[in-house]
This record gives sequence, C-alpha cells and structure tokens, in this order.
Amino acid sequence: MFKNSLACKPTPKVCFLKLIGMYNIQSWEVISDELKKLIWEYLKDKRSRYSHEMPYPDPGMNDLKEILAERGDQALKSMGCLEEFRWAVVEIDFHGSLLLWHIATDICYHDDIRKKKVDAKNPPPYCKMSRSLSNYMLYLLIERPNMLPKGIGEARYKQTGIQLTEFSWCWRSEKITPTDWGSEEFMKEIKKNGSNVSMLHDACKLAKELQSLENNWTNEKKWRMISQIWVEMLTYAASNCGWKEHAQALTRGGELLTRVCLLMAHLGLSEQCLTSASASSWKAEEFSKDSKFASCASARKLMIHSFKSCCYKTICLKY
Repeated sequence: MFKNSLACKPTPKVCFLKLIGMYNIQSWEVISDELKKLIWEYLKDKRSRYSHEMPYPDPGMNDLKEILAERGDQALKSMGCLEEFRWAVVEIDFHGSLLLWHIATDICYHDDIRKKKVDAKNPPPYCKMSRSLSNYMLYLLIERPNMLPKGIGEARYKQTGIQLTEFSWCWRSEKITPTDWGSEEFMKEIKKNGSNVSMLHDACKLAKELQSLENNWTNEKKWRMISQIWVEMLTYAASNCGWKEHAQALTRGGELLTRVCLLMAHLGLSEQCLTSASASSWKAEEFSKDSKFASCASARKLMIHSFKSCCYKTICLKY
C-alpha cells in the first residue's frame, strides 16, 4: 500500500503494472521436463558450433562472442526465415525485442485458441514452453530489469501499456469479433491512436507474419521456432547478466536465468570464466577426460540436478 503523500510516488514499474492490469498475478512454475530438454538441446547445439581449437574464427561457427550474441537470429536462420523477421530481433534493442515477441506470442496463442488450433486446457508442448519462457522473460523485464541488458525507457512501457488495455480484447476474445486484430483497419487504428514509441503496432505486425507462416508450415513448426527464439533470448540474457546480479539473485533463492548461466559456463559458453588452459581441451561433441571441465554427460547431470527442484516466477498478462 502507498501512503497518501507526495513523497510516495509510484515507481515506473508500478505505473506500467497498473496500466496493463498486472497486480498480484505473478505465479511460480516448476520447470517441466520438456523445457529442461529444450534448453539442454539448444545449449548442446550452441556448444557444437564452437571450437576453441580453430586458430581463426569461422563466422557463425567458431566466434564465441558472435555465438553468445545470438538473441533469436540464429533460431530464425536455422528455420530459413531470418531475413523475413530480422527487423524484430536484430534491428531493435533487446528490451524492445523482448516486449515485441511477448505480445506477439500472446496474440498467436489466443488466435490459435479462437481458431481451434490450440486447446487452452492442454496446449501442445512447444506452445506451452513458448508461453512459459515468454512470461518468465517479462517477469525479468518488469521485476528484475537489472539482470537484463539496458534497453528501452519508461515511455515505451507506458504507451504500450495504454494501448494494450484499450485493444487487447480484439485477440483475447474467444469469439470472432467485428474488429479483427489482423485486419488493415485495426492496424491503421492502433497506429493512428498510438504514440510513436508504442510497441503494439509492431507486435501485431509480427504476430500477423507469424500466423501467416502456417500457409506453408504446420502449427507445431511455428511454435517450435517461437520456443527456440525464447530459449535464445534466455541464454543471451543469461550470458549478459553480470555475476554480481546473479549472486544477488541467489540470495533470493536463485533465478532460472542464473542456473542457465552456470550451465553455460560449465559448457565453456562464457567469456567471463573461460581460461585458455581449460579451453584447449574442449571438442565440439565430447570432452577430454583431462579437461578441468566435466564431460558432456556430467554436464547434463549438472543440469538435471540443478533444475530438479527449480521453480521460476512468471507474469501473465491479464487485461
């Protein structure tokens, strides 16, 4: 509760939460076996593309800095649609991209429910994991912004929140509404009534492009790509969060982000704790017994043990 005092002004975070109706809707989720596997398989692929023994960086294959800088672009590239969605990952700051994909993920989910492509009570695995990671990353953006790279300011939060409260019914309604969120009229309306810093127009544009993928893709393939983009954003955030912030998170019981960061360090996917002595003993698929790091099998055991009772907080948008 805030006292009626001029000295007790709401923080920017509280203002944003008020705007999009997000008071007291945080929840704890236990990390599922499917999500553990998704993260592990992604990190294995990331590790296989990095060889310490190559004398010169091979673009996209050996440069650790380049590999750690991936935040959705590699997932899109592997699916053959980077150029189509480059504007939503590469040509925007991380915070903006996170908010953009969060809203687009929410739109795609509710649109699929409305079109009977997804069962709300039992969503398919990739869809469920996409939403879980999307909500977790939003939780970090709102509650733990110090754990993420610096990004957008309060103005973009505020204007996006205002438009969300006004227009979200267009895709959240389970029935077909007179104003469809993907129509040209709706896109023109939000652009006309919105500020130039609001993310909603671009989020609707992104969601529309994602939904149009199903003209050639299956629904599962679309959600698999979205889930991979979220895992990539998660690992990007984990590798760019300072150890001080990770340590502070441990005093509160730890974050999924911190566990992912430690696993990445164990696999040699870290610029902060990799030494030349230990680096030289790594191979793309398996590790030397003399390595200071554990084998690939023990790395997987570390993940299983670390994530065994891992819960993570999420924020679900409820307007």
